Amino acid sequence: MKLQDEPIRSRQDINTALVSPGNVTEQERREALVACESGRASLETPFKLVIRLSFSALYDLPDYFEESRYKSPDDGYDGSFQYARATNLTVFEYLATKPKLQQAFKNSMKITSQRQQLQWFEYFPADTKLCVESSSDPLLVDIGGFLGSDLTAFKQSHPAISGKLSSTLQNLPAVIDNVKDLSPGIEAMAHDFFAVQPVKGVKAYYLRSVLHDWPNKQSRR
Repeated sequence: MKLQDEPIRSRQDINTALVSPGNVTEQERREALVACESGRASLETPFKLVIRLSFSALYDLPDYFEESRYKSPDDGYDGSFQYARATNLTVFEYLATKPKLQQAFKNSMKITSQRQQLQWFEYFPADTKLCVESSSDPLLVDIGGFLGSDLTAFKQSHPAISGKLSSTLQNLPAVIDNVKDLSPGIEAMAHDFFAVQPVKGVKAYYLRSVLHDWPNKQSRR
């Protein structure tokens, strides 16, 4: 057993505190409960997102298709999700009105972003294709880039490339408001990518795992 003044860190410590409460102090027991609650919350919120949003839309899918005469959905504002939730908001606009579901979405995206996978700049010749003439020239806009992990990884991988990466990480306000600890030179901008693009003249606009969320009607805008 660990010393009394050491914080509970390992799974064994937690199990000991919960299964054999007589062998631990009250402080250790409280720490174990806090650790368990933190783990439960981090796992539960993504599941809430799936169950409350995806399953509800699937449940009403037969009725939706019957009323739409089995037309393939072609509008991000008028699909099975809107039918199930009785709303004219897109999924992302709807999430912004539901703080708990918005947090669940953020947690699920964090899990996705932590997966080990080949980064685009590991096979794209960024050193030659993303060069700019001046360090003040805008270089890259990451549209719908969540919390900025892609831009951060790119900047760390290619520190010699000049250009202001501050042009820019863009996402809806509900996401941008939670962006923290961006690398120097990366700026977060609240922006709806269906509106006119405010950042002009950049070397490249980058969208990753974005267009698959939208039908052709919105993707072509």
